[in-house]
Amino acid sequence: MELSKIDNPSFLKQLTIEELNQLATEIRELLIESISKTGGHLASNLGVVELTIALHKVFNSPVDKLIFDVGHQAYVHKILTGRINKFAELRKYKGLSGFPKISESEHDVYETGHSSTSISAAIGFKFADCGGEVISIIGDGSLTSGVALEALTFAGDLKEKIIIIINDNNFSICKNVGGLSKVLNNLRVNKTYLGIKKGIPKDVKKIGKNIIRPIKYLINNPNYFEALGYKYYGVVDGHDFKDLLKYLEFAKKSTESVIIHVKTEKGKGYEPALLNSPKFHGVSSSDSDNFKTLKISYSEYISECVNNLKIDDLITITAAMSQGLRLEHLKKVIDVGIAESNAGIIAAGIAINKKPVYLPMYSTFSQRAYDSFLHDIAKMNLKVVIGLDRAGIVPGDGDTHQGIFDISMFYPMPNVKITMPKNSSEAKALVEYAFFKNDNPFVIRYPKSDIEIKEEVTVLNGEWIKETSGEINIISYGPDVNRIISICENNSISATIYNAIFIKPYCTKSLDQIIVSNKPLLIYEQVIEHGNLASAVGSYLLENGYSSKVKQMNLKTIPTFGDTVSLLTEHKLDDKSILEEIRKICD
Repeated sequence: MELSKIDNPSFLKQLTIEELNQLATEIRELLIESISKTGGHLASNLGVVELTIALHKVFNSPVDKLIFDVGHQAYVHKILTGRINKFAELRKYKGLSGFPKISESEHDVYETGHSSTSISAAIGFKFADCGGEVISIIGDGSLTSGVALEALTFAGDLKEKIIIIINDNNFSICKNVGGLSKVLNNLRVNKTYLGIKKGIPKDVKKIGKNIIRPIKYLINNPNYFEALGYKYYGVVDGHDFKDLLKYLEFAKKSTESVIIHVKTEKGKGYEPALLNSPKFHGVSSSDSDNFKTLKISYSEYISECVNNLKIDDLITITAAMSQGLRLEHLKKVIDVGIAESNAGIIAAGIAINKKPVYLPMYSTFSQRAYDSFLHDIAKMNLKVVIGLDRAGIVPGDGDTHQGIFDISMFYPMPNVKITMPKNSSEAKALVEYAFFKNDNPFVIRYPKSDIEIKEEVTVLNGEWIKETSGEINIISYGPDVNRIISICENNSISATIYNAIFIKPYCTKSLDQIIVSNKPLLIYEQVIEHGNLASAVGSYLLENGYSSKVKQMNLKTIPTFGDTVSLLTEHKLDDKSILEEIRKICD
């Protein structure tokens, strides 16, 4: 089959089982070849090839609404809905998004970058009387989230029908955890009921539920999902078209809400991904030569710094992100599943008992735990060290994964300290300070990038770099400080540059120097424009009589997907734009 000629899924209606299997093989080959060049989510998409094909064969997108949760498992959906010719530009600037994108296709009916939202969205679609069936395709790891469990409980008691496909591969990014994971496992391994059911003659089955259901309840003790009010089908082989089509048709004809429990293999068709699916969950384009390992990243270095502290009773809490956060070397890591709020409150419970606790997560996922941070950590002023990975502009994953809101979120919270290192020596010093010299909630932000390991003298209360009497004052933090230093040096600009390693609390003595100098001020940040360091500094300067020009460089809108340089350029935060602003403000 010529995949490049696919423009919509309607062709699937005519294909035989044999032809569907051939199509699945060809799509897997395409995924492996293409993602090795562009980067992207490999293992998860290899696992849903047959399931996605079967969904499009049975249902009629976009009249029937397919909501993929998490959205990174929607690559096959994109291929079948006419976007294969854009696959070479996957996750690239102005290219194809790695997640469902409403602006991309009428077949992308909802945007799902964070996990566990699809069941709630499906309920909303039905309340809105959207027409057609509404199908949530949710990874089993996403069911650990409180959001998904709230929706699952609520929808089981509704008259409105939704269809929930549980894509059960026993993984989110890492191995799944928690009681619900055990429920799914018990359903998978319990062959007794399936064997009994197959042995019941057809004429007996026709008698109805009065015979079949007691047997099922006796053996499954009872089925968790049926107890919530769903019609349950499972466990279905997610790589067997005959089984998939049969049960999807059952769901389509049902008048009740249905859960189809589909067992898939994450990484199917590519042996390295099957053997190590966490590593191949998401790969970088720089891994293109047989998916080589990246150079050392900020994620790995920060974790090494924490590990090197040798705190024997340190507990690290993660929300299903131990692989991405590179926590494998830490001694005691507790994975709570995709449940960031739960992670925050558990950390608070540890800290209030005077035990050391480390709580790392991606910046974009910290938003999901806002109330836990405010109510349970900040308000009680508990010593929880919070690592925020992927802070600032994040390449590849798009607008759902940008780490640009954390400062606005944490800044108003009482007692919280917010920091960001510009290099390895500052990173190491901040980790040591956070655990040994600090008694407050302590945030360390760091970007999605590689880091060069150097030992340098580090000043942790912020420092003035370069000239002491330059034409312009510049404030920034993190690796952007290094960029600004290079721009000024390469263009013979006399600037007084302040490295605000402590974003909160900022150093008032340093700001007083700016007020005294009364020279133009530029504040550069890779965060959203409101509620940031510039907002706090601006208020202080205004209250204390500063009258010179102030220019903020930050983000007015959320970046989409693409490489970092392209995104910086689009939002006028690149080196050229910095140089232009410096010259403009100095005129």
